[in-house]
Amino acid sequence: MEDDVVTSYYLELLNGNDRHENIVPKSAYTSNDGFIAGTEWTPMSIEIYETNDKNKYSYSVIGIVDWNLLGTTIYTQPKRFNGAILTNKANP
Repeated sequence: MEDDVVTSYYLELLNGNDRHENIVPKSAYTSNDGFIAGTEWTPMSIEIYETNDKNKYSYSVIGIVDWNLLGTTIYTQPKRFNGAILTNKANP
């Protein structure tokens, strides 16, 4: 979702098949890595939407990053990510 110099935020989408063998999202979660000391990422909402392309979904992720100093939150930063994610393989 975001990859900057010190911290990266990721969206992982787990796929499965529906009863017609179409690839569909089953669950999603977020993570972050890099220099995250003193911060805490908390996702509030993850939404996955179908597109006209059967191999592509759009997403919207809303969350907050708490910036902490000595165990006390000194700033709360809202974050919103929007984009598209491709599935691993195409179904006919």
